[in-house]
Amino acid sequence: MRNTINLLFALLLLTSCSVEKVNLSPLSNSFSSYSTQTSFSEQTYKSMERVNYLSEITNTLTEFPVFKNQKLNAEIYKMKLHISDYIYSIKQNNKAEQTKAYNNYTNSYKTIQTLKTSLPKDDLELLNRYLAKIKTNISLIDSFDSTESK
Repeated sequence: MRNTINLLFALLLLTSCSVEKVNLSPLSNSFSSYSTQTSFSEQTYKSMERVNYLSEITNTLTEFPVFKNQKLNAEIYKMKLHISDYIYSIKQNNKAEQTKAYNNYTNSYKTIQTLKTSLPKDDLELLNRYLAKIKTNISLIDSFDSTESK
């Protein structure tokens, strides 16, 4: 009885040591190349950064303050709609709609720049802070798009 237990123990040790190096996965060769892992990790990084910038824009839009100037508020509302269209076109990967929404956004942005001259200093600083956040994140998203098209 003791000999069979020793034999089973020896076989168990032999198989456990040999199994550690066996890889029967059919995908092991496809993921072993460095270029595949590099491009996958780069794409994942870019995707995560894009989602981060899109979420920052969305959060900024929801926190956008309301001002006493009704024309300015109406134009800010239009800009929010154009930015929402821009974000949706990015998610749908529709370049034509993305360009159209971006052009509409820039027109609203320019109109807001002319309307903000009548604001008090504190409101002006607050509006500039929000506009800068939005513009920065859109520029960063556009930089991802320009590097992907190369």
